[in-house]
Amino acid sequence: MIKKPRLRTVLFLVNMVILAMPLFGIAALRLYESELIRRTEAQLNAQGAAIAAAMAQEYEDYFSKFITGGAFAWEAVGKPAPKDVLDRLNDGEPFHPILPDLDLAEDKVYGPAPKAAPGHAMDAAAKAVGEKLLPVILATKDITLAGIRVVDHRGVVIASSGDAGENGVRYEYGMSLAAWPEVKSALRGIPHALIRKRQSDNFRPKWNSVSRRKRVRVFTALPVIYKGRILGAVLLSRTPMDVMKTLYKNRFHIVDAGIMIIFVVVLVSIFTALTISRPVGQLIEQARRASRGERGAMTPLARPGTYEVAQLSGELSKMAAELEERADYIRDFAARVSHEFKTPLTAIAGAVELLRDHKGDMTPEENERFLSIIGDDVSRLDRLVKRLLELARADVIQPGEEKINAGDMLEGIAAQYAQAGMKIPFTKSEDELPLRISAENFQSIIRNLLDNARLYGGEDVTVAIEARRTAGASGPAAEITIADDGPGVSAANAVKIFDPFFTTARESGGSGLGLSIARSLLSAYGGTITLADSEKGCRFVVTIPL
Repeated sequence: MIKKPRLRTVLFLVNMVILAMPLFGIAALRLYESELIRRTEAQLNAQGAAIAAAMAQEYEDYFSKFITGGAFAWEAVGKPAPKDVLDRLNDGEPFHPILPDLDLAEDKVYGPAPKAAPGHAMDAAAKAVGEKLLPVILATKDITLAGIRVVDHRGVVIASSGDAGENGVRYEYGMSLAAWPEVKSALRGIPHALIRKRQSDNFRPKWNSVSRRKRVRVFTALPVIYKGRILGAVLLSRTPMDVMKTLYKNRFHIVDAGIMIIFVVVLVSIFTALTISRPVGQLIEQARRASRGERGAMTPLARPGTYEVAQLSGELSKMAAELEERADYIRDFAARVSHEFKTPLTAIAGAVELLRDHKGDMTPEENERFLSIIGDDVSRLDRLVKRLLELARADVIQPGEEKINAGDMLEGIAAQYAQAGMKIPFTKSEDELPLRISAENFQSIIRNLLDNARLYGGEDVTVAIEARRTAGASGPAAEITIADDGPGVSAANAVKIFDPFFTTARESGGSGLGLSIARSLLSAYGGTITLADSEKGCRFVVTIPL
């Protein structure tokens, strides 16, 4: 048999799973990766804006050397910016931020950066500006690790952070990047960013190295616009931080947070064990004691911990009390049944033994007397068995959808007993009294009461029946009163008349089950029966919901 886990173990495992979800979810979801890419894009935009401003200033400084008087004709520099770009820059707003919007989950990942194409010859101004910007670019690269290229308005590289060759010329210097989509967009005056696959032979550097393990690289291109002219563009690229390396860099903080979370989880597990596992264990122990037959073992817990456990404890205690009460009832009932059967069976056995031993010595009258004793006791046993079956049926009956009219049924029953010689005046209610009860069960209730009255009051007893509408505990009800002028019930016996087998007319054929059967039937239909006070005889009041 498979051993079931303890509740505290299940709760602890669930809490640990909940703990692990955010930690491992960061590595699994690309949401955090996109955030790292956007962070890289924002940093590149900031660097590019600074270099673009420096480039514009270098152009200003370069041409100011040749101005001897009046304003310089900037229309001869670069190329004009499109009208929509100028309108956006001159919309009256003080700031024009470039917001990062790359998303690894949605944006296309381009192939590795293509090789630069042969470029046009650089003009003197662009060449001079590139030479001025080169120290700034190299210093920026040393700190930010970003690849930086500056192109003129035709897309020709005038400054690059790439390594210098044997001839001292920087990588891609004088080459054209105009075909690149990000550069093409920037030379139209529109900043552009995209994600490219990374070209590197070392995708798995050490965790503590400066190199990054990401297989993609972020490229951003920003236009350089000055005096309404596009002077060129700044192209920057950098590999973003990957999730695992970010976690590695913050490993000590993560470990501290993990320890704190584990501590909290342990506290929560202990709390749940105290509030759930311990009370449930106490309930199990109570149930174990109850199964061994210990009376009163199931009691409401003093510290149930939770509302549900308190409810469960209360209901189990109530159920245990009802089962003990039922067991006592069955035990007492069995003893009474045994007693009821024992008396006639003893009489039958004695009569049979006498007949067997002394049949030849007995007169016909004595034989007949003993046979009559046997016959009477057999009849008594037969009535007792039928009554027991009726009581058993009444205890387990389930109400159906049958409907009757109480007034009409009572009128018919009264007429039948009147024909048999009983004085039975009946007062019918003027109101309709529809009841949801079967005709058979309703007749059984009323006939048991009438037979009971005749058994104790004799053939001359008068039984009055009255039916009327009343307000019951759960709504409108029919109240049926059956009163006789018989000897009545003493105060000592009044509390026992509904107990099974209690009767003072056993010699007259009473079984003591009639009133028990009537009460059980009424209980099944939500009704009640009570012995009301009466100056003479007995007065029973039956109430059945309409």
